Amino acid sequence: MPPPTFDPARARALNCITDRFVQEGLVAPSLGDGHLVPALAWVDDSVFHVEASAGQLCSKLAVAVAVVHEEFLKVGLRANYAAGKTEAILTFRGKGSSQAAQRFHREQCGVIVAMNEYDGPIKVRSVGHYKHLGGFITGNLSLHPEIRTRSGQAMAQLQGLKKQVLGNGALPLQPRRQILQSLGASVLTLHAGAWRPLRQCETKAWDANVHRLYHQLIPRNPDGTFPHWTMLKLACHAKAPMPHALLHLRRLRVLVQLCRCLDTTIFQNIMLDWTVAGTGSWLAGLLESVKWAKSNMDDREWPAALDDLLSQDNWWELAPQWCHLRKLFRKAEAQHLQRNSMCLELIEAKAQHDDQLRQCGWHKTGDEEKICAVPDGEDLSVCSHCQRGFKNVAALGVH
Repeated sequence: MPPPTFDPARARALNCITDRFVQEGLVAPSLGDGHLVPALAWVDDSVFHVEASAGQLCSKLAVAVAVVHEEFLKVGLRANYAAGKTEAILTFRGKGSSQAAQRFHREQCGVIVAMNEYDGPIKVRSVGHYKHLGGFITGNLSLHPEIRTRSGQAMAQLQGLKKQVLGNGALPLQPRRQILQSLGASVLTLHAGAWRPLRQCETKAWDANVHRLYHQLIPRNPDGTFPHWTMLKLACHAKAPMPHALLHLRRLRVLVQLCRCLDTTIFQNIMLDWTVAGTGSWLAGLLESVKWAKSNMDDREWPAALDDLLSQDNWWELAPQWCHLRKLFRKAEAQHLQRNSMCLELIEAKAQHDDQLRQCGWHKTGDEEKICAVPDGEDLSVCSHCQRGFKNVAALGVH
């Protein structure tokens, strides 16, 4: 069915499904006025959310499948229940969740069965993950598949450009940076703004993939090996944020977009995620990102409403200021890049100074600077004040 005809029919069905979910008691707890929307259109797909205790989950899922099937039939649409088309992801949380999951797969073989008076039994399989627009949504909420997929697709976009373009030192650096950002970084960070705070293992995987992306600008050595550069040096060479800052900036971009189209439903869903997931929610990650941005900015330009995003009034106050927020976060990014450059210059200056000291005969052992041992038979340069001997005149001058 063409989109001009399909979209209005689907929108009508989703509205009816929402009302039926509320009547059947399938919706999540409400926050404030009204209920959270359990039926949403996600580009060309539809998403339905059901919450229940372990003992009622299977029965409520069967009711939800029957409601969805009936309402789509009323507008002339029929759901496709083939593999990869209509499926369910079940997440069990709390005490006894493992036993409930095992019982579901043992007794029902991982299949949800609903009855319809016209089509008879309707079967919907439960799966471990759902793939949509190149991203993965998993039942255990792990972001490892998503990070691996994003990195693989970014490398596929840059395939063939490493040797001839990106790693070619004969070409200007700025065009190569732009190619890396447009073809690589945009793919790697496609869904990063909507991620929850990363776990420790996921953070390491993310850092490794960003390091791998930035390393595309470094040419090989004449012997075919790659030079070893630190993450800070790679980020400065690519004129791009560090891995943690890259996540913060993507979350802040999502905040700007939410302020542009803010309504009560959006705020209620954000707060529900905060209430249920707490420090593992998207809002918790956003609070960290806002704190990071504030550390890179002048307090005189900082809106006071950003300091308390748990208040609905502050969200409504920020909504008309979305354009100012976008400029503010761009300044934070510029300040971050400037700090990276300054840190790299200090590190390189220290390394150069240490190298000069070593050439003058000094070496560091623990926290004390000591002079290298002088072989027997060599002349010493003696200090006239303390009568200490040094290997050469340069070491004496440093002393």
